[in-house]
Amino acid sequence: MEMERTILTQTTKVIFNKEQYNKDVPYYIVLITVITKKYDNDTISFYDINYDYEFNLANEDKKNEAYYRKIMHPYYIRGGDHFGNPQYGREILKNDVTEAMVKFLLMDDDDLSNHSGTNNPQKYRINIMLALSYFW
Repeated sequence: MEMERTILTQTTKVIFNKEQYNKDVPYYIVLITVITKKYDNDTISFYDINYDYEFNLANEDKKNEAYYRKIMHPYYIRGGDHFGNPQYGREILKNDVTEAMVKFLLMDDDDLSNHSGTNNPQKYRINIMLALSYFW
């Protein structure tokens, strides 16, 4: 029986608050975990990407919590939900494209801002997360 083995585990914590960088507004802290895996006797590696969400209502009234949980979520895009399984991650094949995307996904905001052009690093990371979800 072929066994899967972990080659590398990488994590980072990032904040999503609609690019406001203000702890007085609701926000998510997202722990991103990327585990690089490989099956024994196989040359193909893959990424197991997981997102763990912690929501902070900040100074908002508790009665508005459901609304803010929805609109502040990184997968709430352009006025509509992109919720569902993609928000929790899955395994994807490791190749040149996904390797570059994972590298940028795990960067802190300061480093990512050096590569995101005119895009805010939070928005750029959301786009990476969405793009990766299409590889699952």
